[in-house]
Amino acid sequence: IAARICEIVTKKPFDRIAQEKLFRPLGMKQTSFSNESGVGAPNPSGGARSTADDYGKFLNMIIAGGTVNGRKFLSTESIALMKNVQVEAGKMKFAPANASGFSYGLGVWLQETDEKGNGIVISSPGLFGTWPIIDFKKKYAAIIFTKDLLNEEKKDFYLQLFSLVSEGL
Repeated sequence: IAARICEIVTKKPFDRIAQEKLFRPLGMKQTSFSNESGVGAPNPSGGARSTADDYGKFLNMIIAGGTVNGRKFLSTESIALMKNVQVEAGKMKFAPANASGFSYGLGVWLQETDEKGNGIVISSPGLFGTWPIIDFKKKYAAIIFTKDLLNEEKKDFYLQLFSLVSEGL
């Protein structure tokens, strides 16, 4: 709904808005909300196509507090709200298997929080195998792309892999 409102207000297609306001300024040259055929409405809730390099640029913008090369994409307050617990893990009626046990922020899962409930390790495990993660404590971001759907075994594998990466830093 928010994407459609943006289209009506700007009189531009959502993918063009994303290109002009976010993707091009961040140097994300291979990212788009358009589908492969170019036909049909974009899916802003999870329909972006990207590369690991482009997605890394987006994650680095979040690590940097929303600002890259002096340009503000997200406010510090927005980043803080995103990382704040909105729904605690035990209080959710439903969570996807790959996010079970995590609390929920705004648009992200909180894998680890500090004593105030602020996310220090956040992720967004995707239905189709994409798993980006940001560790604010160690100041790194990583992403895994897979071809297959996620399942509980993959969640365990991803968490072990991210743990190994984090230990090596």
